[in-house]
Amino acid sequence: MKLERCIHKYRTILAEKSRTAKLWLEYIDYVDIVKLFIRAERLGNWNLHLVAIEKMFNLFAATGHSNYAKSSRLYLQLMRELPTDYPWLYQETFFSNEGNKAQFISLLSRYLTSDGQIVHNSTGDADTMIAASALEMAMEGKEVNIIADDTDVLILLMHHWRESMADIYLLAEPKKKGLQVWRIRDLVSKAGAAVTDRLLFIHAWSGCDTTSATLGQGKINLVKKIQISEEVQQISLLMSDPTATPEQVGKVGASLFVILFGGKHGDTLNYLRYVKYLEMVSSSKIVDPQKLPPTQRSAHFHSLRVHLQVMLWKRLTHEDLEFDPERWGWKLDGTRLSPIMTDLAAAPEALLKFVWCKCKLTSRNPCGTNTCSCRKHGLKCVTACGDCRGVNCLNAEDDIIDNLEENFNLEDQDAML
Repeated sequence: MKLERCIHKYRTILAEKSRTAKLWLEYIDYVDIVKLFIRAERLGNWNLHLVAIEKMFNLFAATGHSNYAKSSRLYLQLMRELPTDYPWLYQETFFSNEGNKAQFISLLSRYLTSDGQIVHNSTGDADTMIAASALEMAMEGKEVNIIADDTDVLILLMHHWRESMADIYLLAEPKKKGLQVWRIRDLVSKAGAAVTDRLLFIHAWSGCDTTSATLGQGKINLVKKIQISEEVQQISLLMSDPTATPEQVGKVGASLFVILFGGKHGDTLNYLRYVKYLEMVSSSKIVDPQKLPPTQRSAHFHSLRVHLQVMLWKRLTHEDLEFDPERWGWKLDGTRLSPIMTDLAAAPEALLKFVWCKCKLTSRNPCGTNTCSCRKHGLKCVTACGDCRGVNCLNAEDDIIDNLEENFNLEDQDAML
């Protein structure tokens, strides 16, 4: 504080003695405000963001930005009232910063522990820890109430709950509905053993936090297929088998996609994708790729991730896991795992490099300079090119020209005969 007072005093003396010094000191102050704003944005520090906005008022006014000056004052007033007027929005803004979130969790944990509460901090999948803790208490005969909005928690409880356990109640408050309470015993009884035994697979296959959902192929559709198809039941069992190999899982996963998209017995997934594309083209002017079945390799990696997730949920723990994520549809991207979508190109390389030009044959050097897109990319002109058709230009394939000349000469000879 003493140093700051000395610096402020010295700056005041400089500003009084020299107009140039005063100008540069004001410039430095404005640069500091901009740096403060940038720092607040990069750190996600909400309070610092508001401080920076407040410091900009004079800058807006001095530079003639009257609209900014008026709007920023209104903005600051509304944002300061955000915690009381819109607490849910303020929480999303505050917790979007990982540092804020970590500090809040640490503070809350210490407070609850000092109050005599049992606190578990999860470094992995929190849903799995919540379900495991609840099931452990239910096994001891204690009735459990869980407050959670995540579907993963509900699925885990329904699959692992047994008749010998005490009741578990799940309290959820969806955004569009009021408070809902489910008793796990009732849900398990209504779903039946055939569904609850395969519930982990159903949820992972049709989309969860770590696996993708397939457009138009929801959970209800998969449940119906399991209830009526013995083949789908066998596939679900293999996908939940800890001894299954990646090759087996990928193969049956592709077969399941064929069944879900209405393919015939013996169809490959790539062939079915081609058939569905033709059907889409013939019946509509708009082709929506999202509605097509996935490619063979995309389905393979999706199936691997589903299998790994089912194994994690079955064990309710990540400790001593013998499954290597990099063998089951994931790759290490720096320090984080990211899903492998496919290991093949979107199309053959020749097709991806396809280029055509619109050069005019009436020009001085048709396709003879780098203004020709084909020549610019180091490619020969093709039949799709606008005027030259890949023949009558300086960038045509020599073999094509020779063949055309040969055919032309043969036709001339035939005509003469």
